[in-house]
Amino acid sequence: MINSKGRTALTSAAILAMGLLLVPAIGQADPRSHMRKVIEEKGDAVIRVEIVQNIKQSYQGQQYEQERKSEVNGFFVSEDGLLVTTLSTADQGQFYSSFTEGEDSLVTQVRAAKYILADNTEIPAAIVLRDTDRDIVFFKPLEERDEPYVHFELTETDHPKILEETFTLARMSRIARRTLLGMSGEIQGVITRPRAYYIPHGELGSSGTGTPMFNSTGELIGMGATYLFPGGRSAVGEQDESMLFIITPIIDILDILEDAMEATPEATFEEDFEEEETAEPEEEDAY
Repeated sequence: MINSKGRTALTSAAILAMGLLLVPAIGQADPRSHMRKVIEEKGDAVIRVEIVQNIKQSYQGQQYEQERKSEVNGFFVSEDGLLVTTLSTADQGQFYSSFTEGEDSLVTQVRAAKYILADNTEIPAAIVLRDTDRDIVFFKPLEERDEPYVHFELTETDHPKILEETFTLARMSRIARRTLLGMSGEIQGVITRPRAYYIPHGELGSSGTGTPMFNSTGELIGMGATYLFPGGRSAVGEQDESMLFIITPIIDILDILEDAMEATPEATFEEDFEEEETAEPEEEDAY
């Protein structure tokens, strides 16, 4: 028989045991809290880059030429404004060349580029390094500024695991005033050869390419990108997908980071840039 003192002792021991079991759970930080800290400290490192391209296309024996303006996501990786994004979106000739054959071709030239910072400051920029194999491109600013750029410090991280929670940050388009967009998902697959890349939850792809990707503890693990099967659909098979949204591992960016820091800007034609069309929209009346 257990007396009242015994029951009290058992109850106290049970409460203590339950408390010890709960300590690790209470001590674990919500992955979103890590990302909120990243947003607070590094959100301005994610920006939009506006690019003007001259496009020459051959199609069924005819030549066409046009100028196209677009915006892409990118993020700073140094305090002096070195920025990384995907080559296939920054220079669209890289993307279309994988789908054109024979006489049909598309040649592009980046005529001008500029950063649109979080506060809508605009700074002329230029490509300094292209890596067509990894689909990576680096930009540098063409103007100096007194204050350093908010940026991500790149360090090698472990491969994420399947079903590990993943986050990304992006800037929305001009219509949404380029506000910061946060999205979450999970790693659905890890490809290790011939080159490593990660397959994230499909919804993360809606953030666009050139976006920084983070693991559940807020570490930068890579960049949102698009994998294009060499040769396109004709090579991979008519019934298969020839394009896949992926995460390019951080090690691929680190491999060429030093070269990018030492590279000089490509020639641009910034005098042709039309400034008035790129500003933030004026205040509209509410619907």
